[in-house]
Amino acid sequence: MKRHLLILLLTALLGVVAVALCKYWNVLFPTGETSEIYRHYHKTPGIHVAYIQDMTVDDTIHFDMTLLEARDSATFVWLLRDLGDTPEQIQVQMEHAKKHDNPHFVSLFGDEYLSCTLPAQYKMAIIHPRQPKDKIELLTRAAYKELNLTNK
Repeated sequence: MKRHLLILLLTALLGVVAVALCKYWNVLFPTGETSEIYRHYHKTPGIHVAYIQDMTVDDTIHFDMTLLEARDSATFVWLLRDLGDTPEQIQVQMEHAKKHDNPHFVSLFGDEYLSCTLPAQYKMAIIHPRQPKDKIELLTRAAYKELNLTNK
């Protein structure tokens, strides 16, 4: 009787482990389907990272996105510095975040990516456009929103 109970419990435990492994496989073992930025920071303490594939805007612009969220301001400043922002850029962003309600900054990131930073929430999105024209369109849309320009 005890032997059957032990076998039943081990089978149930094995089933739970198998389901958890299937659910968290991509988190535990990231593949080439994620970005280099995701693979670099996914195990960094104090930083939560997510990778979203195949986002669309108006059914014409397709991109992937890496989301980074720091646990606190010190970790966020370290992240910005590690990603190549200068101390002056970081200072402007952090001071602007204190003075205004949830500001965001959109800029080029490297040669082919865009970054959108929300310093008040310690968040950053790295956008990976599929085509060069998509990058220009996303920058234009961000500028129109930032400058409150509309086609009225």
